Amino acid sequence: MDISTDISRSCPARATLWVLVLLATLLGLAAPPAARASTAATPFKVLALYNGTWDAAHISFVHEANDWFPEQATQSG
Repeated sequence: MDISTDISRSCPARATLWVLVLLATLLGLAAPPAARASTAATPFKVLALYNGTWDAAHISFVHEANDWFPEQATQSG
């Protein structure tokens, strides 16, 4: 059995596999997932855990976050 004969036999199988992978990829890209299909944003909640007593930078961040999160909540509904 010659090695060139083995390679020529596997070539059609590889071509078929390549075509199937290409078709699966194209179908996957053409069909939008259900998450992208809906246009309305789903509401979500945020749980923020923090301790604002470690250093000055963290304390400053806590004060800014305490103002920012309620503002974002009112803007986002």
